[in-house]
Amino acid sequence: MKATPFNLVYSVEDPDEKLEILNCLLRTCIDKHAPLRKTKITRPSAPWLHKENIRKLQKERDQRHYLAHQMNLASVWDKYCEVRNKIRMETKKVKCSFYNKALSCKKPKELWDTIHRILNLALQPISADPNMLNQHFTLTSQRLLQTRASSLDSILQFIDSLPDSQHTDEFELCHVSYSEEVLKTLASMRLHCSTGVDQIPVKYLKLSTEYISSPLTHIINC
Repeated sequence: MKATPFNLVYSVEDPDEKLEILNCLLRTCIDKHAPLRKTKITRPSAPWLHKENIRKLQKERDQRHYLAHQMNLASVWDKYCEVRNKIRMETKKVKCSFYNKALSCKKPKELWDTIHRILNLALQPISADPNMLNQHFTLTSQRLLQTRASSLDSILQFIDSLPDSQHTDEFELCHVSYSEEVLKTLASMRLHCSTGVDQIPVKYLKLSTEYISSPLTHIINC
């Protein structure tokens, strides 16, 4: 990032071109030094299975299972079944405790991660017609609230009743400062924010803050 010529941003007049140059330089650098790689993702093991008592029981179960196959005695098989059933009971208890604690969490992300784990949702795009979805939720809200949709005339009357813009304070765009706004905003961005249309992950924006803050401030002010 330090060697990337971000000063090219100042060589053009159009703000859109400036932004495109900045994005292009960032993407080129990322593609060179941190390229996307295809990798196989497996579902992580259930967190409640990492409990010490569960691990000990699993180890004991595997040992008894091996002995049972070697000796093939009814008494050994009974001991194996006893440990196996105990694991099922302990796992059910620990799993229930985990979900109770997780669902009482006040952090939305952790809560939804738990809900997704429980429901095991299929990641499929929504194929329903947007207009049908809109109508469904509109009618549902009207039914629940026992209200009726506003008529076009009432909406137009409401718009006409709004104060004239000349009697209100005019909207004005102010220049942003390098340290007080741009640097602080970049530093405060959450790492798990979705990637924007520029396809540049927030992680790399934060890593390159020192080098892009000045040209970014220039672009915003332009």
